[in-house]
Amino acid sequence: SQEAERIKDLFLGAVGHDLRDPLNAILLASQLMLRDADCGNAAHRTHTKTIGRAGRRMHRMIEDILDLTRGQLASGIPLSPQATNLGDVCRGVVDECRLAHPERVLELDVSGDVSGVWDPDKLGRVVSNLVGNATEHQDGPVHVRVSDRGERVVLEVQNGGTPIEPEALTTLFEPFRRGDTRRDGLGLGLYIVREIVRAHDGSVDVSSTAADGTTFTIMLPKTALP
Repeated sequence: SQEAERIKDLFLGAVGHDLRDPLNAILLASQLMLRDADCGNAAHRTHTKTIGRAGRRMHRMIEDILDLTRGQLASGIPLSPQATNLGDVCRGVVDECRLAHPERVLELDVSGDVSGVWDPDKLGRVVSNLVGNATEHQDGPVHVRVSDRGERVVLEVQNGGTPIEPEALTTLFEPFRRGDTRRDGLGLGLYIVREIVRAHDGSVDVSSTAADGTTFTIMLPKTALP
């Protein structure tokens, strides 16, 4: 109805603009504070880093809410496709996770031509959600594999630990499943993963056993590079 469309537009505008603008100011201020000479004080630096982490967490939540609303009420998650190397996207995410979790082992293996025409920012969120989940919720190494499969590129994120219960697998990608997503999120991470992959005409699957651990597998079709 027209009223539903009006409410949806107001909601997207409020979340996308009214909340993101002040949050971006907070994030920028925290970055500037860390660069400031006065941040030589250890306590000052610690508090500033806490502000930055909280701001980035809020930013992820806002992006998840926006994508949830777009996916369910609007015309789907918008993409800005361009020539993208999925190996480079994964490398950036893995490097960030290694800095955030220096005690964890994260292994990245890239083989073949893993380029295509995709939205690199959106795929970055996919990789970040999957690697973040594996790092936050399980012990042991996290293996990220990207491989060329002819007309498709396959991304696998695998970790050991306690397998996911079979009944939970059936609803794993539904929104607000907090038990299967990051502890500091809204329970939208895997839903967003699915919707972004679907927007790229790809597929996502998960297997989880005591012997092999949990593996998320994403298949993305290549398109002709310009």
